[in-house]
Amino acid sequence: MAVHFDAKTFEIFPGVYEPAEDSLILAEEAKKLSGTLLDMGTGCGIVAICAERCESLGVDVNKNAVKNAKQNAKANKSNAKFFVSNLFEKVEGKFDTIAFNPPYLPSSPDEKVKGSLELALTGGKNGRGITDRFLSQFKNHLAPGGRLLLVQSSLSDKGETRMRLEKMGFAVREISKVHMFFEEIYLLEASEAGDGKEAKNDSRSSLRAGCRSARGETNAR
Repeated sequence: MAVHFDAKTFEIFPGVYEPAEDSLILAEEAKKLSGTLLDMGTGCGIVAICAERCESLGVDVNKNAVKNAKQNAKANKSNAKFFVSNLFEKVEGKFDTIAFNPPYLPSSPDEKVKGSLELALTGGKNGRGITDRFLSQFKNHLAPGGRLLLVQSSLSDKGETRMRLEKMGFAVREISKVHMFFEEIYLLEASEAGDGKEAKNDSRSSLRAGCRSARGETNAR
């Protein structure tokens, strides 16, 4: 299976999320980015690879997704780097932009999808399990003056996400919205004031550290 976007072709391995409207609004925004990017839950790597002006690092808890992203980076002549991490577990340093399309579908234990695709789809009983874990951790990896790009669904309480981010001191705005027949998908941006130059210098050093970690991860496996 393959997906075509922005004159690029992305092969999709079995058990890896096939980019849909939620991935594509994030990938479209990634084309405008510069500096350093952390693409959380990278899947097939589409967001990191489309951020051509960035030094991009993509991570995913799904080992097969990371293999998939590496193959797509090579095929599309991208310098993006990828390694396995459960959210920020193995991520070092800070980034100008952190992007995340989390699993957000509400589900009960008897509704689970078989195989590794489950990791990309379901967010627990209220759809917020992974999103809330992410929100409690991401600020430690965002460079001063950096921004968060976060996909949200009308099925998993976008208002709760906005409230949490604002309590953390972020200004939140809706960049884009896609109407589906059973839900609406939103791309939120959260940003705070900071020294952009300091952020860029700090995050470039951090990306090099992250890549060293990625090489270590690869060697260990």
